[in-house]
Amino acid sequence: MKSEGLNKEKILEQLEELAQRLSVKITYDSLREGNINTKGGLCKVSGNYRILIERRLTTNEKIDIIANSIARFDINDYYMPPEIRDIIASLSVLSAEQAGSRQE
Repeated sequence: MKSEGLNKEKILEQLEELAQRLSVKITYDSLREGNINTKGGLCKVSGNYRILIERRLTTNEKIDIIANSIARFDINDYYMPPEIRDIIASLSVLSAEQAGSRQE
């Protein structure tokens, strides 16, 4: 995922802001304790969406998890830099292709 205009930290920040505008809370926590071994992802708690992320992940991994989660929402009416929209759109296409290959 190469982005020439925004650095990785700025991309992460933009994705976090977009999640907040979508009313999706992001929580960074230790998710690899005991029998749990996950990087994180989107979940729904008491009717509210949340993105849980293992806090020790790299910035790229955090970007992937947040962008993958946001790709499940209708974001057409939200402003974001074109690079952010492209990242999310590329993940939406991948998700749709993977879902299609599972149905065959």
